[in-house]
Amino acid sequence: MERGGTSIKFNNNVDMCAVFPGKRLLIEAKSLNAPHVAVDRMRYGMGQLADYAVRYRPDLGEPERVLAFGKLPNPEIRWIGTILEENDVAFVALSDEERLVPLNPRAEKLPLFE
Repeated sequence: MERGGTSIKFNNNVDMCAVFPGKRLLIEAKSLNAPHVAVDRMRYGMGQLADYAVRYRPDLGEPERVLAFGKLPNPEIRWIGTILEENDVAFVALSDEERLVPLNPRAEKLPLFE
């Protein structure tokens, strides 16, 4: 990773675990092929992150939870970033230019963007 971190393959359930100096990220990635499914994908991803954070705590510790969408959600449902923020989940997505962008304040603080 170009920001000084490494990714590790943890198991078949966890999409990605990234390790940076002093911080671990537990990342759940969701494709977003149809804009109308964004809210459902957010809900499903939140559930997975909550599950993995508890189930794998002995091995992962207390990682920062990150939900990553494969494309930006429609502007009218960007409120999902607030839902995630209030549940201690960073929210990122790929832009149309294929750049990862933060979509809530928690995501802006990730080592991916510092």
